[in-house]
Amino acid sequence: MSDNPNESDRPSPEPMDEDAFQKAFLLAFQQGAARSGLTIVKWQDDTVECRDQDGETSTLGLQNLSRTCRQRDRADWPDVIDHFLHNVSGSGENELPEDLDAVADQVLPRIGPPLGAHDAELKIWWKKLDPERVWLNLVVDYPTRMAYVTREMAKRSGQSGDAWLERALANLLARSSPEMVPVVNEEIGLRVIAAGDSYDAARIQILDKLLPETEQAGCFVAPIGREQVLILPVAIDALPHIHILKLIARDNYPSAPYAISDEVFWVRRGEWHLFPIEIEEKAITVHPPEELVEVLNLLAGDGEGEYLSEEN
Repeated sequence: MSDNPNESDRPSPEPMDEDAFQKAFLLAFQQGAARSGLTIVKWQDDTVECRDQDGETSTLGLQNLSRTCRQRDRADWPDVIDHFLHNVSGSGENELPEDLDAVADQVLPRIGPPLGAHDAELKIWWKKLDPERVWLNLVVDYPTRMAYVTREMAKRSGQSGDAWLERALANLLARSSPEMVPVVNEEIGLRVIAAGDSYDAARIQILDKLLPETEQAGCFVAPIGREQVLILPVAIDALPHIHILKLIARDNYPSAPYAISDEVFWVRRGEWHLFPIEIEEKAITVHPPEELVEVLNLLAGDGEGEYLSEEN
């Protein structure tokens, strides 16, 4: 709900395709940075590294700001961006406190591709879910921005990064519900994660809580983008349909906002296993993790039969 009583009277912003929006947003941010005396050093996915007039650099996450601008008329963007930059400059009401405990309820997990900037990788706390493809980090969530939880912040708190991850997952669960993982295809049981709040991909880590029936065997997941996630609960009847996740991921990944991966994974209790699927004309080849074969055998009630093996 908006804080502005007149906001509901505003006309909806004119729709823009994704490419047009990204170009317009980045230009608007660049202009706002210049107004605030900041020099943009490097763009990296949904973050930007800026240098202030004293030569100090900082890395800013932009997805909350991007979402806010997407929901507002383009004429409002300069004010929104200026407010954001005022907050992150250290003088705003949303300044990150030295004490991470003071914002413990706002710490949340976020999933994305590996971070390419080496200096940022050294500063930010990360957990590698799949070392080459999918990493998890922690953020402090504010109304108009996100701030990365750094290794130094965790150290000052006296708690490990893993302890903060547990808190972040509990916070995410508190703002999640099974209704956020609706079935979109009854025939095969295909689900999506569809809250649209930048934490859809992160909810993969709590699927066993949102869908308790998947706790034993887990789910096949396709984390195409931060807000575009396909879910197929593991079941014997689901096996003939796994390739559908790969097809959808392959076709949608190139244009997905905040893209993560075009691969399919088996995830159980927060542990990720790559599930390679190769599709060539009329041939489909799968390479199931050994641990998954064991789970499927147990589901089928036959400890010796092989219900999923590499095949064409």
